[in-house]
Amino acid sequence: MIPGVLDEIRPTERRRVIDLVREAGLDVSDWADFKGDNPAENPKYCYEWAFTDHATLAVLNLWYESMFVDESGHLSQQMNYRRFAIDLESKGGHAIWARRARALDLALQDSVRLNFPIRVIVNEGRRQDIEQGSDKASKVARRRLDVQLWSIAKYDWMTGDCLLVRGLIADRYVDQFSLTKTDEHPDRIERRTSQYPRSEQVRIAVLIRACGCCEYCKQPGFETHDGRIYLETHHVIPLSEGGRDHTDNVAALCPEHHRQAHYGASRDGICFTLLTMLGHIGSSGDQIMPSEVKPSGAKLSDAKLFDRR
Repeated sequence: MIPGVLDEIRPTERRRVIDLVREAGLDVSDWADFKGDNPAENPKYCYEWAFTDHATLAVLNLWYESMFVDESGHLSQQMNYRRFAIDLESKGGHAIWARRARALDLALQDSVRLNFPIRVIVNEGRRQDIEQGSDKASKVARRRLDVQLWSIAKYDWMTGDCLLVRGLIADRYVDQFSLTKTDEHPDRIERRTSQYPRSEQVRIAVLIRACGCCEYCKQPGFETHDGRIYLETHHVIPLSEGGRDHTDNVAALCPEHHRQAHYGASRDGICFTLLTMLGHIGSSGDQIMPSEVKPSGAKLSDAKLFDRR
């Protein structure tokens, strides 16, 4: 991290939100669809805390004073906008702020699920203090769009706790194939059994989605010697049985539950839990797997589906 990075990103002028959102890469044409003359003043958008197309990018309004440099030298911000929304709702009279907080939390969730980056508008000014009973809206004195992308290092789906960091995090997580690729001796000759091809992009997307925690037991993976987080990627429906190499058919597991998913007495239950987590089993237990994920003609009751050999 470059010394003085906090000074580097500190805003020095007050630019319009619409211009920064456009500069970040989102379409702002709908801002003009209101009765006023100036699209930048459309109240449907100009006071929002988060902007996203729900597919490729999110733009977040964040406060400069809440940013810090973590122990590893990364510019970060810890947040929980879900809890903030609940606090606002419990106090009453702040429905608009609560809605904006929930919208920002949903944008974070989309970024985790769909593995898209975040652009940050850095704001500085007077923040409202809801905990002290303030009913005054925050007042932004200066704002700028950070030139770098941000990404989510951790997101707790149960609580909404989130750690946002400046920069991309694809290289912060590794799986069994990452280590095989980097640790092989160039002169060593090995005999290998035939293997199905596995997309590196799919594996990276799944590891980022997991945020460093096993998607079955929710426990964090272990830290490798070079400071990265290790989990193992697992095809819930095996490639040998027609399962596709797709994020909707791959889970990130700790080594213990990866072994159990293949060889354990509880492998059927692990398979069912992972399929439910990935959205292929409904709340009633009905199979709703898309065709690109499930084997042709397979049913949940098929013994073959649970054969993890």
